[in-house]
Amino acid sequence: MHAHSSVSCVVQRVSHKLTGISEPSKGRRSAVSARMALQVQRWNAEKDGQLSTKTMLKRLKDEGYSGSIYQFPPGTHFGYHTHSCDKKDSIITGRFKFVSKDQGEVTLEPGDMLYVPKGMEHKAETLGTETVTFVDASKY
Repeated sequence: MHAHSSVSCVVQRVSHKLTGISEPSKGRRSAVSARMALQVQRWNAEKDGQLSTKTMLKRLKDEGYSGSIYQFPPGTHFGYHTHSCDKKDSIITGRFKFVSKDQGEVTLEPGDMLYVPKGMEHKAETLGTETVTFVDASKY
């Protein structure tokens, strides 16, 4: 299921050979992902108010992002892919595991926002039994 890919910017699926390096970048690592660590921001209720879809969208808009809301049922997986623009993945409900090819993994929970730079190779999946309410935000 790749529902979140239809909005905002282009998703590029990545196929791996035995070397683990994607064909487009064979022989070199992505300059973006090689120098950036996963950057998770946490919701601050004192500053941002009570977490809701409306307040999350407002905060993202204030940061220059435009977003769409998706719900992913338990068991949803997204294979390795990249995006053609900078993104911020934000969680309203549920738990979501994000794995970067170069930077490890992180579990996102309600109120967490993860900066995903253009070109970062990553995959993701829902965790647990709760549906994940997800804001897919892009910055051009």
